Amino acid sequence: MSISSSTLPLNQPTHLAVIIPFKRPARTNEQFQSCIFCGKTMKIQNFKGKTVCIQCLLRIPDIFSCR
Repeated sequence: MSISSSTLPLNQPTHLAVIIPFKRPARTNEQFQSCIFCGKTMKIQNFKGKTVCIQCLLRIPDIFSCR
């Protein structure tokens, strides 16, 4: 048994990787619609199946409260 063979560094081949970017799904057009409350066009959220912007989504409890 030879100990010297286990002390030599391993010569493994080096491979370069290529990262291929993928396009976002076709749904990206659906993500930018007009808000049903303020009419702004921005990234939307759904509230009961309707498009609502993030600011109006946070204000929904105030919009529907009876204060």
